[in-house]
This record gives sequence, C-alpha cells and structure tokens, in this order.
Amino acid sequence: MRNMELAGLARTLSHDHGMTITVSGDQSFCSADGAKINIARMPETALGKQLMCGLIFHETGHANHTTGDKPPGLLGHMTNVIEDIRVEALTMVSRPGTRYDLEKVATYYAEKHPFNPQNSEQALLGLVMALGRGHYLKQTRLLEQVESCKVFLSLTLGMAKADKVESLLSSQLPQLQSTRDSIDLAESLLSLIQRDELMTDQPQDEGPQKQTNSSSNASDSPQELTAESEQETQECSLQETEEADTGTGYCTKDGTNIEDFGDLQGFLIDELDQLSNQTSPEEKDLLPEYPAIAKAVPSEQPFDTSAALVSSARMRARLPLLLQSIRNLPTGCGTHGRKLDLRKVHRIAFGNPNIFQKKAPVTATNTAVVILLDSSGSMFSAPQGTPLYKIANQSAFALHHCLYGLPGISATSIAFAGQSDDTPALQLLCDFKQKPRGQMFDITPRGETPTDQALWHARTALLHQPEPRKLIMVLTDGYPDNPSKTLAATMRCRKDGIEIAAIGIQTDAVQEFWEQYQVIHDVNELPKAIFETLSISLTHHIR
Repeated sequence: MRNMELAGLARTLSHDHGMTITVSGDQSFCSADGAKINIARMPETALGKQLMCGLIFHETGHANHTTGDKPPGLLGHMTNVIEDIRVEALTMVSRPGTRYDLEKVATYYAEKHPFNPQNSEQALLGLVMALGRGHYLKQTRLLEQVESCKVFLSLTLGMAKADKVESLLSSQLPQLQSTRDSIDLAESLLSLIQRDELMTDQPQDEGPQKQTNSSSNASDSPQELTAESEQETQECSLQETEEADTGTGYCTKDGTNIEDFGDLQGFLIDELDQLSNQTSPEEKDLLPEYPAIAKAVPSEQPFDTSAALVSSARMRARLPLLLQSIRNLPTGCGTHGRKLDLRKVHRIAFGNPNIFQKKAPVTATNTAVVILLDSSGSMFSAPQGTPLYKIANQSAFALHHCLYGLPGISATSIAFAGQSDDTPALQLLCDFKQKPRGQMFDITPRGETPTDQALWHARTALLHQPEPRKLIMVLTDGYPDNPSKTLAATMRCRKDGIEIAAIGIQTDAVQEFWEQYQVIHDVNELPKAIFETLSISLTHHIR
C-alpha cells in the first residue's frame, strides 16, 4: 500500500476507514469532527506518504473513540495529550498495521521538536507525552525527552512530585476507557501539582530548598484549582484563537501563548503543507488529485427514458466488440514457466515435463468505463430549442444502461458541476456494478465546470479497477473552467494508459481537449457517435 501514489492511497484509506480523505489544493486540513481529511497536492515522496498515513490513522482514532469537546485552558491541552495516547492505543489494537506508521511519525515529531521546556507547564505536558507514548505506546524515541522534563519539574516542584506524575500515568493509562477518563486523569495530574507552583516560569535559584518544600507538600491531599486561578484560566482561554481548539497553543497564567507539546495533528498538517509549498503551481497542475465526491440524491420527478432506452438497445449489439482488449489467458502447459498447473503435476510420474501453465494473448471484452456528465450552469443553454443538459442526461443514462450487464464491462457515472457549501463538485450517479435508473441521471445544472477534477477522480477510480482496458467518456458542452488544468489531467490519463473519448453536446469545442470526439444534437445520434468514437482506438488494442 505504501507504494501507491498519494491520490490512490487516499482512495484506498478512505474506503478502508470510512472517512472522506481527499488530495487537492494547497492546504491540508482536518474537519472538526475528524470525518474529513484533505492532503495538499505534493510530489510523491516516502516522507509525504508516511506523514499522510500517520495523520489519517491518528484522526481515525479520534473519530472512532473520542466523544465530546475538551475543556478549555491547560486542562484541555493536558486532556488532548492523554486522549491522543488512548485513542492511538485502541487503533493499534483494532488495526495492528497502524503501529508502524504511528511510531514513525511520533519519532519524526520528536526529532523535529526535541523537548526543551521553558516553564513548568511545558515540562509537565512534555513529561506526560514522553512517558505515555514511550512506555505505553512503545514509541521509544520519545523516552529521550523524559529526563529533561523531569529535571525541570524537580527543580521547581521537587523530585517527589515528578515521580508521582510518572507513577500516576503508569497506573492509570492502561485503565482509560473513555474521553471522560482522559479528562479525569488530566484533572488528577493538575491537582497533584499545586497550580500556583506550576505557574513558575523559570527554576528557582534555591533548588534544594524548593525540592524540600515540595516534598513536604506531596503528602498533602490533592488540591483543586482555586476560584481565582479558574477565573484566570477561563479569561486566558477567551484570548485564544480558534486554532487553540486543535491544540496549537495555550496561555500561561500571565496570558502568554506558548508552544503546545504534543499537538501531533497540527504538526503533521504543517509538515505536509511545507512539502506542498516546495512545489511550483505549474508542477502541481500535473500532480494527481483525488477530489471529494458525494452520492447524488435521485430525483423524485418523472424522467422520460423512452428515447434513451431505444438508443441503448441500438448500441448493445456492437459495443462489446468495440470494448474488447487483450488478455493473457491460460491456453495449455509447457516444460517451463512461473506457475505450476497443479492438475498436471501427476505427469512427472510418467516422464511428462509439461506441467507449467502457458498463457497466450486472447481477445476478450474486459473494459472499465467512467462516464463523466457535465452538469454545469452552461448546460442550461438551448441553442437549438432543447436544453443541453436534457440531451446530456439522457445520453449518459442510455450509455450506462447499455453497458450495464454486458459481460466483461464495468461502468460508473459521475456528474461534475460547481461546488456549493454542502455539495462537492462531483456527484456519484451510479457506481460500478450498480443497476442504473433514470432518476439517478435527472441532474439539474449548477455553477461552474470543474472538468479537471472529474478527470482526476475518474483516473484514480479506473486505476483501482482490474480490467486491463480503461476508458473515460466525457459528455459536455466543451468549456471547462480551467483549460490548462484540464489538458494536464488529460495528459496524465494518457500517460497511465487511460483512453478519453468525448461527446460534444451540440458543440465541437471538445476537439480542443480530446482527439477522440463526436458531436450529437439529440440522444438519437448517440449510438452512431459512440461507435465512431470508439472505432478510432479499436485497432490500438486488438492487433
């Protein structure tokens, strides 16, 4: 899996983990509920894949096991460090393969941000993170940070309390069952160490005396935060930005923002964005995307399929021939090869060495097809009386209906249009192996024409299909939002062995982007256009 490109890896992990994982744009981000993750486009590197996997597995743990919001202030940041440890442990149990990636990103984090605490708050957070991850999660690289944090705490609070922090973590971390348990443990740690002592920014000059005093206080019962310190914490949390909710920083007692140790999500996002920023815009246009897609809601209005079904029937007889490709199929046995035919091994006893499978190229119908339906606002136009989108919708349905059920052919249909607040640019109309219905294709046009995003998604979907021949059929009026990006996506598809054929709806503008094209003025012209378009490349696959 780690050998996949980012777009393919995003698709695999998205399906595997039940999350929306995309690769697009210039910024990486995670949604507040952890259900959506976007990775900025960047060149394929081992580091980029490692960071991406670590971020996804980390957020998967939160999405599956974290409930509710964290408290404000220092208590919230302590809770965040503990909850990260708890949910990653659960993720490793349910998915053992994630342990490798989570350990790698934790090690990378420790190497990039070695602990050098400047105050007791940092030292406490750093100690909790290092001990929890180092001992409990076996991310041993972080254990190197334990000593510096304990030394700082011992100088300000005494070694006894530093040891009690370690003892409390060792006993409680394996017992955590919920987010509420993580909050309780964070409260216990802060209660263990008096808040007024924790606010000391630098070690005291009288280290031994301080240690003696702290040791004597260690036997006292844990003290809750005073009303005054609680008020100051709340006032401080109000000064924090929205970023504080994801752990990017917190306030000390005097209102100073300081670095938050342990914000793995923020760190990984920053690192991914840095990798992305090292790539020029021109280079990014050539990098594969995996944009967001949502399942379209079928229309409740009647959809006249009569003309489409007639066209579908006219295409059904000839399409299998036009969608044939070369497959290497077993044809017999020989004296050498890479794979034994277990049914023929007995021949050895009779002196016959022909026990290895032989394969020869055989012509067969074995093609995966993605139908891309333009549903942009320009499809409302009706230069010859009938709106373009009605012709396009019926043509897409007719084509998919024809392909469905043909042996050796799998097809999916995707509509592309302008993105809105609650609807992504791409909508899945009918998936592979799903039976098409007319209402699925009754799409109302809207917005812009993100043809490049549709091509990128189609490319990734086809590369995950087993069929050797891969084909994209574009039904459009031929005017994408970004012509240069559309051409870049087209070039990459061709490089990967994917054909693109276009059907221009009452326009020949499609010829500016694709060599294989035909123009139709109504759905009745679709069969002839499809036959002529596919005939162009037939000899390339069958020789």
